[in-house]
Amino acid sequence: MTSRWLALLLLAAGIALGSLTDRFPPRATIRSGEFLVLSADLHVHAAPGDGALTPFSLRDEARRAGLDAIVVSNHNQFVAARLIPWLPADADAPL
Repeated sequence: MTSRWLALLLLAAGIALGSLTDRFPPRATIRSGEFLVLSADLHVHAAPGDGALTPFSLRDEARRAGLDAIVVSNHNQFVAARLIPWLPADADAPL
């Protein structure tokens, strides 16, 4: 039973440490001549609906992945997409 408590303690410590040290990487701006090159994922599913992550979490994950834009494209559902306007423009802003 001691090993279970140790495993639980290590898991909790790992989650806490990972959450405290989680930072967004700096984004590089890529210019090609007079064009600004953006990276985007144009087919993302969000919860509630087809996906497992909320639009708020998807925004943070897209930022970590270095994406400039995402498109929430749930099938035959509009609830998650209607949450998008409530997102702050800056991903570092508090929700």
